[in-house]
Amino acid sequence: MRNMLDLVLELGVERAMAKGRETWQRQGQQVGMGNLLLGQLQARFGTQSERIVDRIREADTESLQRRSLRLLTASTIDAVLAD
Repeated sequence: MRNMLDLVLELGVERAMAKGRETWQRQGQQVGMGNLLLGQLQARFGTQSERIVDRIREADTESLQRRSLRLLTASTIDAVLAD
């Protein structure tokens, strides 16, 4: 029979693992969205400067979503990246 300490430790490990999975999924989603947006920007406006690539890589998920939508109607890259 397991004692209380074992149960508490197991629950803590399970919670930590779940939290880690959530974090990794969010980060993976953010990287994927950034890579997709960079590819779309390159297809539409040509090769991007390192400054623009850095801005995309550092952007949060919400910003990447807004920029992805702006890409559909923007006529310049500055209009896509406007915050």
